[in-house]
Amino acid sequence: MTCENSLTPSACPMFQVLGARLHSLQSLLSSSLFSKAWQSVASQLCMFLLEELVLQNRFNEGGAKQLEQDLTRSLIPLFHQYTHRPEAYFLPLKEACALLNVRPLPADWARGKYDKLPFEIHHLSPEMIHDVIQKRADIIPDLI
Repeated sequence: MTCENSLTPSACPMFQVLGARLHSLQSLLSSSLFSKAWQSVASQLCMFLLEELVLQNRFNEGGAKQLEQDLTRSLIPLFHQYTHRPEAYFLPLKEACALLNVRPLPADWARGKYDKLPFEIHHLSPEMIHDVIQKRADIIPDLI
């Protein structure tokens, strides 16, 4: 994997190590065991990035776009050699990125009305949707 200018510089080594480790695991494990292993890695990585990156930081418009770009151009493609639909293992994270990037945000989002979003959310709870939106720099966080 080569790191392009569009990739977050600090993420480049992580993606390179992840790709190398997956390749090593593939050569060491049986195909059925490796299939379970990469699926577990993808699912756990998705939840880790959602909980420890998205929910622990605030995102301006540029940061939200960069996160989405890192996800769609670097992380998900790492798993493309193992499945035809690698994005299926990162759906909660993809939905969080979409929430961070939607412009404009529907005016009644604070009342829990997410039906006016230009896309549907299926993999995040209403509480998680609210928490992700609170991580946008253009939103004043709840004081509670």
